[in-house]
Amino acid sequence: DGKRWIGACTYGRTSTYAKFVAAYRPEKEDPFRLRITAGGNLVFYPGPTSTKSADLTTVKILVNSTISTPNARFVTFDLKNFYLNTPMTRPEYLGIPIKNIPQTII
Repeated sequence: DGKRWIGACTYGRTSTYAKFVAAYRPEKEDPFRLRITAGGNLVFYPGPTSTKSADLTTVKILVNSTISTPNARFVTFDLKNFYLNTPMTRPEYLGIPIKNIPQTII
């Protein structure tokens, strides 16, 4: 029925849902992709939820410097799935219905 869950939350806390995202990327070495993300709209965390990497002033200075320098070149990278080790003072919970877990794992 999909209503049986593994694990439990701390009393007074709620768990969010797991969103399964599948993709086929033929240009990759392993083209079959599957990721699980946490439904962030149901998570209430009272502390900071991001890691500061650069503020707007830093970005403006960098862009202005590039534009102002003759023959300058600029490159940027997107580091997807890069965990910056943001410390959390308490755990958050993600529930996965048992019907979504293969029997070989259970």
